[in-house]
Amino acid sequence: MARFLLPKKLCDKLDSLVRNFWWKGNPEEKDNCWIAWESLTCSKEEGGMGFRNFRAFNEAILAKQGWRLIMNPQSYWAKLLKGIYFPNSSFLQAARGCHASWVWLSLLHGRVLLEKGLRWQAQDRASINFWEDGWIPTLEGFKVQLVRPHNSDIQ
Repeated sequence: MARFLLPKKLCDKLDSLVRNFWWKGNPEEKDNCWIAWESLTCSKEEGGMGFRNFRAFNEAILAKQGWRLIMNPQSYWAKLLKGIYFPNSSFLQAARGCHASWVWLSLLHGRVLLEKGLRWQAQDRASINFWEDGWIPTLEGFKVQLVRPHNSDIQ
């Protein structure tokens, strides 16, 4: 589960088995459900039971693997993936490729979720593309929302 994107039908089946077990005690029986599953998957602080949605959990784990790939570029598996799938770019700019493995496709799926919360920490001006990188935490998408002026020398 930590390296592969599980099929949606499998995640739905796992959710169904957990849901039926907690409501009825027997996953194979059919009966009325008195509480919506979405409310049970909310955190306990929000009034739910804290059950996991298997699809969301699987996607979160894949995003975490992408984060590890970015933060540990010298690890063996990061070097292996870089050599095969993105030898001339970074993980964030890597393309799918024509002969992508299930592992690589899963990591790219997790990268989409990772990019939603990813931003730069401004340390020096050379490491930031002012107009394209997400580096401002108070703005939507963490990016400058203005159109770049034609005569701007700011990269």
